[in-house]
Amino acid sequence: MKRIIFSVLCFAASFELCGKAVFSPLFGDHAVLAKREIVPVWGSAEPGEKVKVSIAGISAETTAGKNGRWMVRLNLSKCGNGPFELHANDTVSKDILIGSVYLASGQSNMTLQVQSSADSANVIRNAKDDKLRYFDVVRSWKNTPQSELKGKWEIVSPDNVWRFSALAYHFAAAIRQKTASPVGIVHSSLGGTPIEAWMSVESLADFPDMLALKQRVESRNAAYPQKEKAYLQDLLQWEKQLNRSDKRFPPVPQNNWQKTKMQSLLLKNGGVVWIKFKLPVTALQVNKTGINTVIGRPDCIMDIYLNGKRVSGNNPLNVARKDVFFVLPRKGSFEGDNEIAIRLFNSGSSVSIPMPFTMGSKKFEAGKGEWEIHVEKEFPPLSPEEIAKRPVFTEKFMQMDRFPTQLYNGMIHPLHPLALTAIIWYHGESGVNNPGFYGKAFRNLIGDWRKRFENPELPFLFCQLASHHPKTADPNNAGWARLRSVQTAALQLKNTGMAVLTDAGESEDIHPQDKSTPAGRLAAAAMVLVYGKNDPYQGPEARSASAADGSVTVFFECHGADLVAKDLPKEYIIRRSQNRTGKLLRNSPAAQVENFSLCNAKGQWFWADQATVNGNTVIVKSKAVPDPVKVRYNWCSNPSGNLYSSTGFPAVPFELDVK
Repeated sequence: MKRIIFSVLCFAASFELCGKAVFSPLFGDHAVLAKREIVPVWGSAEPGEKVKVSIAGISAETTAGKNGRWMVRLNLSKCGNGPFELHANDTVSKDILIGSVYLASGQSNMTLQVQSSADSANVIRNAKDDKLRYFDVVRSWKNTPQSELKGKWEIVSPDNVWRFSALAYHFAAAIRQKTASPVGIVHSSLGGTPIEAWMSVESLADFPDMLALKQRVESRNAAYPQKEKAYLQDLLQWEKQLNRSDKRFPPVPQNNWQKTKMQSLLLKNGGVVWIKFKLPVTALQVNKTGINTVIGRPDCIMDIYLNGKRVSGNNPLNVARKDVFFVLPRKGSFEGDNEIAIRLFNSGSSVSIPMPFTMGSKKFEAGKGEWEIHVEKEFPPLSPEEIAKRPVFTEKFMQMDRFPTQLYNGMIHPLHPLALTAIIWYHGESGVNNPGFYGKAFRNLIGDWRKRFENPELPFLFCQLASHHPKTADPNNAGWARLRSVQTAALQLKNTGMAVLTDAGESEDIHPQDKSTPAGRLAAAAMVLVYGKNDPYQGPEARSASAADGSVTVFFECHGADLVAKDLPKEYIIRRSQNRTGKLLRNSPAAQVENFSLCNAKGQWFWADQATVNGNTVIVKSKAVPDPVKVRYNWCSNPSGNLYSSTGFPAVPFELDVK
């Protein structure tokens, strides 16, 4: 009888646990909720269970649906900042604040962590604000829209801020300084990802080629639906049958090394090869800045050895899908020369290492410099039939996070319909080769996300691409300018704001360490578009250009400020992490404003001889172009223009027809 009673009690306890109303992680301890009239709050419970949600004396009731999901909408517009407790029946989330909630999304310049940004030691040391909270959405890419997500709210502190998005943190800190409002950041970004990965299937309706690609990818996934263990068994069997097996983690070879030029392709038909080089490490790097290297998604198995000991690498499930990271260990003596050996294995095709990459003070580019190489074994070429039989665990092998809708499904859709104050976005480097597509896709994404978050006028604040690549003396080199122009076009949408960053990049680093500058400019836009302040937040924008007597007059909208030409710096940043700068050589040394150019009827561009500020206009001339038909400003990848508003915001790059 005791045994029967015990079983009944266990069943009852189990049923009660299953029926317990729980919150989505977005509403867990330390969450920040938006101070709005309509704030959706949701979670799960036993199907049909009645759920009462309450906070700060405000409550709402609902019933869990057949799938166990429930949602209520609360009016929190008149609530104080908190902290409060949020209740769903007997479940309690503690230390809830009510204020501003921002979604921070995009690619690697949004992902870049505080620890890798400028002045990181001071930033980390001073990150003490219990009214600033951060929710990091766990990375996820899916074929279909998801309703669940992983993550948790954290109170920003020196113990955790090092791994937060530097841009998002600096933005939130700036908002905290300007307002009394608690700030919550929901961070959902991933490096190296194209815009179509962040778009819903509905927002891609204008792009049938993208929808076709999505269908092909899903078909390939379905063609090999094995689990990881089964895939590895099949792969090992295939390698064994063709005598292409490998034994992992051998010691670094001592003999038979040969010096050769650095190159990406190491073996044509597969096998095992080692490369080796000396890595100089300074006392500063040992004690402060460290060594932080990312080798982008190698298409083979890689192992990195530091002074004979393996310190990093990947596995067959991560090939071509994940970056390989190398961080100088915190313990040990590494000042001076260290030996780095990298072992690469590919059983199916060529063996190569992604280039360029930088490790410490050394940059590795094909054909530039030498390293030592050791061929452990080289395989013969495969026949087409043998290649076709090689197992492919498609979802892992393919870079799924780069395909249409994958990140939207896994990392944005589960957030709907969270009450947001605004969205901040840093993206575009992956779109430079197709700016026409990017421009239309970007506008579709903004409209679609606003709809999904149930706010058609939700402020959308974004970063324009920062300066990057070498400086150029060629006025015909448009570089990243066309992508910047389609980003500018998005300002035609209501409640959008853009941070111009043509003065905030690095020639050799696509990830500028300075994230406080773009964060500050986004925060300035937020103060106007979100909080209704009447503060300056925009740089001068060219509206028209007219020609007379061989010169062009460009008319600017200056947004309540004056048009000014700042003094040009003598140097520009090549790579901040290495303290490298270059002498700034002007293309228009006699001009007051640098980086204006004019185009003749043949389509040839020439730098301006003169560019002079006159009120809210700039007068531009070039002896080489007596009859100009177009005018440009800062129209290259890494411009040097010095045209600003008197409030400190850089002018927006442009190309205009001359009337």
